[in-house]
Amino acid sequence: MPGMKWWGWGLEGVEFTHEDKPDLAPFIARVLGLEVGEVTDAPIRFEDLRIPDPGLPDALRVALEQAVTAAFVSVDLLDRVVHARGKSLRDLVRQRRGELPRVPDVVVRPGSEDEVTAVVRAIVSSDAVVIPFGGGSSISGSLEAPVTETRNERIRACVVLVLCGWK
Repeated sequence: MPGMKWWGWGLEGVEFTHEDKPDLAPFIARVLGLEVGEVTDAPIRFEDLRIPDPGLPDALRVALEQAVTAAFVSVDLLDRVVHARGKSLRDLVRQRRGELPRVPDVVVRPGSEDEVTAVVRAIVSSDAVVIPFGGGSSISGSLEAPVTETRNERIRACVVLVLCGWK
């Protein structure tokens, strides 16, 4: 199954096109008063994004892997970018432009309430930042770790805790 798009709504490889909907643009113009034109900007290519290396302390990584096993602790670039912010219009415009001021250091996928508890304990013990991630359709900015966050000068790790799609 394809993963969530890093630059828009839905799954990678699934597109919504107007080509088989000739009445869509006239409908939008008539009902909403908006003229639908050609796409003006494509998203930046993933390969061209500047993604910082994860700042995940070894002790925190070990604790997370003990909580959910290593298979469910991800520092994959795409996984981190997909979970860097939500899917509001503001978030998507910034994402498509490649504006990634702070990307989470790790994405963790627990499979049970006990694993969620163990992950949260590991995060709290490390004084790291935790951002719960459901489907990604957040209120604008609520899934984005602040660049200026100074919880701990030693450890600035940001952990995204995925709470949907259990193992």
